[in-house]
Amino acid sequence: MKKTITLIKKTFIVVSIIWTTITLVFIGFMALSGPPSCGIDDLDNETLSETTGDLPDFGFEEMDGNTTFTNESIAGTYTLFYFWGTSCGICVNEMPHLYETYTELQDRNFQIIALSYDQSEEKVREFREDSPMPWKHIVFGSDREKMRDTFNAFGVSGSPHKILVSPEGEILERVEGFNGDELYAMINNHLPSS
Repeated sequence: MKKTITLIKKTFIVVSIIWTTITLVFIGFMALSGPPSCGIDDLDNETLSETTGDLPDFGFEEMDGNTTFTNESIAGTYTLFYFWGTSCGICVNEMPHLYETYTELQDRNFQIIALSYDQSEEKVREFREDSPMPWKHIVFGSDREKMRDTFNAFGVSGSPHKILVSPEGEILERVEGFNGDELYAMINNHLPSS
């Protein structure tokens, strides 16, 4: 009887250790993989418009500049629209890949316009102090209506959301979520050879 109780205790301990290990591995995997994209609270219950192969009409004022970006002003250039926010951990983790892609391709008729849904330009400025972001920036700030209208027109429901546009204004690629190392190849495939 004593041997049976000892065997049951040992079996229970072994099963507990295995179960705990499986649980910890699963939790670690979920923490590292994270969600595919960050939700944007201000877009809840919004109906996204259908997107076609053409870019919707737009007009954006550059943060810290006097430039207005329009369909006409980006014509002739491959443009990546990068929808993001400083509160989006996935966006923050993708910034080194975005920076590497930009520095490698900027001399090949390529630009990035980052559109932040942050409510404060100051948050974006502070973020840029620690993370190199030499491309153009749009911050919607307190104009939540314009932000919602823009994100709906572009078909954006989460971040990061990337839209690559040809010099003719045609949408070439649309990706929501983390691209990481694949970002460079995705864009490079569309650009003319250097």
